[in-house]
Amino acid sequence: ATVAVGSIAFQLGNYTWAYSLLQEGSRQLPNDPAVLHDFAWAAYSLGKVAEARQTMQSALSSASSSPQNADAKRFLVMTGLTTGEGDATASQAEINSALAADPNYVPAVVARAAVQVKRGDTAGAEASYRQVLQRFPDFAPAQRDLAVLLVDDPTKRDVAYELATKARRTISGDPLISIVLGRVSYERKDFSRAIQLFQESAREKPLDARSLYCLGMAHAQARHKAEAKEILNRALQAGLSDAEAGEAKRVLADIGGG
Repeated sequence: ATVAVGSIAFQLGNYTWAYSLLQEGSRQLPNDPAVLHDFAWAAYSLGKVAEARQTMQSALSSASSSPQNADAKRFLVMTGLTTGEGDATASQAEINSALAADPNYVPAVVARAAVQVKRGDTAGAEASYRQVLQRFPDFAPAQRDLAVLLVDDPTKRDVAYELATKARRTISGDPLISIVLGRVSYERKDFSRAIQLFQESAREKPLDARSLYCLGMAHAQARHKAEAKEILNRALQAGLSDAEAGEAKRVLADIGGG
């Protein structure tokens, strides 16, 4: 009964409840490929991609021939393209084939978005991520990646902050999420929060030039002169836009760090 209700909850779009019920069902029936298949999709709908892939692999291993095998294989191929197991750009034909069969097949839409980002098609990627979130509103990787696309647009910055905040609940410690939240905090003049978030991100991954600029300027606003001097000089070395480079040099001159 738990599994049946979980599957119905998933079909009705109550993904959090479906995840809870199907997780319980998978514990009760750990070798049932149909239960594992449905639980994998429930996990994926919430952005728990690693758990979804592991569960789907278990579903595939549990039965050599089950009605879910074809979907399980397609799921693992498509999700692998955006988790380091394949190259989405080199697999454009596979992505197109999956989308031709089902234009709303989320793993393929996510892979298409990754290709669009690499090719500089920001508008296309934004549309793809919005399509994903239309289907799975709590899919954390799309929340994060859409936030990254939107954060530099002043008219969409609040949406980026909201998306990144939601994604952070599922993907803790993600450096991209910290950067989005840090940039918005900086623009909102919440400099201590911005410093904290950029430092969080830097512990996981080196900051890009724009983030170094925001961190250095936040330190300057907080009157941390030594930190501002060091980080703004690093930002200049990393390569800033003319406007930001000019502002960084002005601040460095003011604090005697040029």
